[in-house]
Order: sequence, then C-alpha cells, then structure tokens
Amino acid sequence: MTIAAGLTIWASVNTLAVEAGIESLPLIGLALGFTGAAAVIGAAILLMRLGISAPMRLCGENTLPIYLAFFAFMAVTRAVLLRFAPGMDLAFVSLFVTAAGVSGPLALYWLTRGTWASFLFARPEAFRLSTAKRGWHSAAHAEISQA
Repeated sequence: MTIAAGLTIWASVNTLAVEAGIESLPLIGLALGFTGAAAVIGAAILLMRLGISAPMRLCGENTLPIYLAFFAFMAVTRAVLLRFAPGMDLAFVSLFVTAAGVSGPLALYWLTRGTWASFLFARPEAFRLSTAKRGWHSAAHAEISQA
C-alpha cells in the first residue's frame, strides 16, 4: 500500500470516528493519536519523496532563530491585523500570524548573518555541545553559505 493510500484511509477512519463521537473514548483516542502521529510521519515522507520538503527542512535547520524571534513578529502582525482588519476571519488571522512568525525571524536571521547583529541568533559558547564550528546541516545550503 502506498503512503498516499494510507493517508487517505487514515483521514477517512479519523473523520468517521470524530463524526461518530467516539474519538474521546480511552482506547479509541489512543489509537487515533498513534495513527495520527504515523500519518504526520507518512506525510513528511511523501513530501520528501515529491521533493517539496525544502521549506520544512529550512525551518528545521533554523529552529533557534525562529524560536528566539517568533513572538515579536507574531505580536506585531496580530496587533496590526486586529487593528486594521477587525472583521477578518480568525482562521486567516491565525494563518497570517503564523506565517509572519516563521518567515519574519528567518528573514531577520538572513539579514543579520555576517553583521555586527549576528549575535542575536548565536548560541553562547558556554551552551554549545561542542566547540567546533559547524557549517550547514544539508548539502543543499552549501552554496548559499559560500556566497
């Protein structure tokens, strides 16, 4: 069975369980949780095989900058949207706020690399696991770091 077929079956079974109202039963909920985790892994594998997982890999390689600056971009975006678009659907507000909270820190990280402000996203030497300077994790970024 292919991954796409497995994801389709998972989505159908999960939807039926939620519609039937049995998702909160102890063993059913646990089984749905495990199959949901497997579905996330399967979806990640499918995205990787299709060659469209580069944005997720980029976020995974840069979790520290995203973690450190997410709140600032999230708060500003939320305040601006709620001030100037008060009637906007909250699902779209959440989408835009999350997108700004991830893309903003990445943009700031790229802009500050190699400048005096690069300390904003550098782990202090005392908290490094090893003192060896490491390059990019993946070969896809090797030419970017050389530029």
